[in-house]
Amino acid sequence: MIPFDKGDVVSYLNDNTNILKTDYRDNGTVITAELNDVDAKRFGKYVLAAE
Repeated sequence: MIPFDKGDVVSYLNDNTNILKTDYRDNGTVITAELNDVDAKRFGKYVLAAE
C-alpha cells in the first residue's frame, strides 16, 4: 500500500519494475510487481500481507 503522497515511489516502480497489477484504494495505491532483491528491500515497508 503506497500512500498517495508517495507518488515518487509509484513513479519509480512504474519506470523500473515489471508491474503486474495496479489498484487504487481509498488510502493509497496497491501495486503488484516483480522487484529485484535491492528494490524489494528498499520498498518492503509498503508490502501488504497476502489477502
